[in-house]
Amino acid sequence: MILVDRRIGSKDLLAPLIKLGLDAELTELSFGDVAFEGKGQHNTSVDIGIELKCLPDLISSLRTGRLAGHQMPGLLKTYEYTWLVIEGTWRPDRKGEVALLRNRGWHSRTWQPLHGRMTVSEMEKQVLTLELCGGLHVRYTNNRRATLEFISTLFRWWTDKSMSKHQSHLAVHVPQGFSPISDFRQVVSRFPGIGLKTSLAVERHFHASLDRACTADVDEWAAIETKDDKGKPRRVGIKVAEGVVKFCRGETR
Repeated sequence: MILVDRRIGSKDLLAPLIKLGLDAELTELSFGDVAFEGKGQHNTSVDIGIELKCLPDLISSLRTGRLAGHQMPGLLKTYEYTWLVIEGTWRPDRKGEVALLRNRGWHSRTWQPLHGRMTVSEMEKQVLTLELCGGLHVRYTNNRRATLEFISTLFRWWTDKSMSKHQSHLAVHVPQGFSPISDFRQVVSRFPGIGLKTSLAVERHFHASLDRACTADVDEWAAIETKDDKGKPRRVGIKVAEGVVKFCRGETR
């Protein structure tokens, strides 16, 4: 269930979200325009909040300090994860100030300076501070359609499966070669200090047995012979071997 704040500036999100096939309803949120419950690490419940700012409102809230001084602290206290979505197509004008693209019909579009006359540099710096120092996740969208698509994607990311099951960031790049990389090497190449190149020597040493590799001691790992970048013989070494053995025993995070 997606909760949409019933006040002006938020409530018009309800109908389009329902049209996208999402279960949504109006309510009154203390902070944020949109909120929902997601699946955190190992399926724990986490609250997700979204604050939507069209560019004119963003500039105004940055100028008055309302976003940083009131809304952001409330958002961070209310939700475990919070997004600031900044909506609008913009560019710097000749003075370096933020200009917003306004559509005035099918064939009429103009770039309009915003009230508050904030430079692009000043806006970007303040937004970066909110993100890097304040803890907000920031997303820019060009229009309302892109905003709705992002909200839908974010909701499905958090609710389709638990956070701990999202593992695309753990993918291993395997360069294309003349022969495929074995399953053993793909696994061993993730061991600390090993990598894809050394994994070939490891595979030959342990005869592609993961059981032997994971139960071998430090001395055996250290003695595995491989080659450096110049083709000269070298060994895995004690330092790498100790890291691998700790990894296999689950002693490292």
